[in-house]
Amino acid sequence: RNSTYKAKPSRKEILILARRYKDFSKYGVFSAVFNNLSSNSPVILLSLLFNSSYAGFFSLANRILMLPMSVVGGSVMQVFLKEVSEKKADLEFIQNITTLTIRRLFYIGFVPMIVLGLFGEELFSFIFGEKWRTAGLYAQYLMPLIYMVFVISPISSLLISLEKQKESLVFNIAIFISRVLALYFGWYFFNTPESSLIFYVIVSFLMWLFLLIYIYTLLGKNMYFIFKDISIFITSFFVLYYVESFFTYGI
Repeated sequence: RNSTYKAKPSRKEILILARRYKDFSKYGVFSAVFNNLSSNSPVILLSLLFNSSYAGFFSLANRILMLPMSVVGGSVMQVFLKEVSEKKADLEFIQNITTLTIRRLFYIGFVPMIVLGLFGEELFSFIFGEKWRTAGLYAQYLMPLIYMVFVISPISSLLISLEKQKESLVFNIAIFISRVLALYFGWYFFNTPESSLIFYVIVSFLMWLFLLIYIYTLLGKNMYFIFKDISIFITSFFVLYYVESFFTYGI
């Protein structure tokens, strides 16, 4: 008799598994929808509130920044999720690999963030032509957020591993609403696409920061380590914006 033969699961076992993992289908689809809406909200609202050309500048800047980040971040996410799933019961292991992953990605993306954050306009105008200089400026605005997403996005898969699909849906709804409001706020009070984009970046950055804190809380991380890592992101964010403003506007 073949020793590798495995009996089919009983109806009771199937029902137990279906009940346990019902949240994957219950919340997963809606979470993906709101995530997609959130990602496309700047393109839609910049077109509606200002001009389609600004949406084009944003689209190019976002696509160029996200492409390498997605390739590296996606590969890291697959490895991270695999290791976490294999040792799901080992909380200390998950804590350590989460911290290690965040810090490695932080160092990998730091130099590109600084370069694009300071010289985005010049690089885009050199590569794509002078007419795309504005896209380079938008890339400078977006870089701190893209960097934040690059570092945190792989570990956000913990919400799936820890069966927190409902919380993931709440996050995607919240960031979608906050981004729409931020873009509208910039239009209503300042009436410039740059203002809308800056508010979009700030609000999105804070939402991802909140997600990082929530994940650390789930893992029972010591508050010292939480605020230590958070302070690194916040400091990098404001230092980059200050230096960028100094070079751009002399302030």
